Amino acid sequence: MGNTEIWVAIPDSTLIECVDLREKTEKAGYIARACAVHRVSRIYIYHDRKDGVREDQRLLSILLHYIEAPQYLRRHLFPKMPELAYAGVMPPLRTPSHLVTTEVSEVKVGDVREGYCYRRSGSYYVDVGLPKPAHLLNKDVSLGRVAVKIEAIEPELTCSIIDRGEIKEYWGFTVKQSEALSKLVRSLKPVLVIATSRQGQPIAENWQRLQRLLHSFQRCLILFGSPRRGLQEILKDEGRDLQNIANVTLNFVPNQGAATIRIEEALYIVLGVVNFLLHLPIS
Repeated sequence: MGNTEIWVAIPDSTLIECVDLREKTEKAGYIARACAVHRVSRIYIYHDRKDGVREDQRLLSILLHYIEAPQYLRRHLFPKMPELAYAGVMPPLRTPSHLVTTEVSEVKVGDVREGYCYRRSGSYYVDVGLPKPAHLLNKDVSLGRVAVKIEAIEPELTCSIIDRGEIKEYWGFTVKQSEALSKLVRSLKPVLVIATSRQGQPIAENWQRLQRLLHSFQRCLILFGSPRRGLQEILKDEGRDLQNIANVTLNFVPNQGAATIRIEEALYIVLGVVNFLLHLPIS
């Protein structure tokens, strides 16, 4: 999506209308897929003072962290917990970090992989999803999840830790929990803030303005309301006004045919428009 980094903010009331853990898990999977498809690099879960449920904020965070992690790392990162009882219903993300290569013969020198670093017999090794671990060449390292580059295949599989900033392709998203939405926005500035609202200005009349804004900022935060309340109502509880929070407030589905739009649907619609505008030449 060009050079603009895309972030989204969703409320902890996102799961409020789900009837059970399985349905909540499925919804989290849909949200993750929408964000991965459109290269979202951060998902913020903010607290909705009226409808937000703290347990759901934690649950949604756990589920999104889980689905973002490559499958072979999950056993290292996530102990058995009740929140993951239905994790198997979530669809695979298939982002570049979710490599399916399982044989050393398929690996090339220079490949970048996610891994889990651990110490054994005085040496450091990294589980990179292969039948055998890679011997880590770095001396001063932190244990746990790391990004590594394969340095050699023979006579021994070796790797070195790299900074994630060195990875040029899309590598997935991070998940962060937050308090009040207005406080979150203030903490992230300067950033382009796009609010989504049924009462917003029609996108059909404002797409050129939005395109210019997108190309004027390095980071963009897109705000989404809850299943029961819009952003204006959520911010009213915080004593703030949406006009003072967002650079632009837009209705991305003029004349919508359904009474409500689910957040996973809204994510696909809004991010699809933003993706299109970022790749459309400025006229």
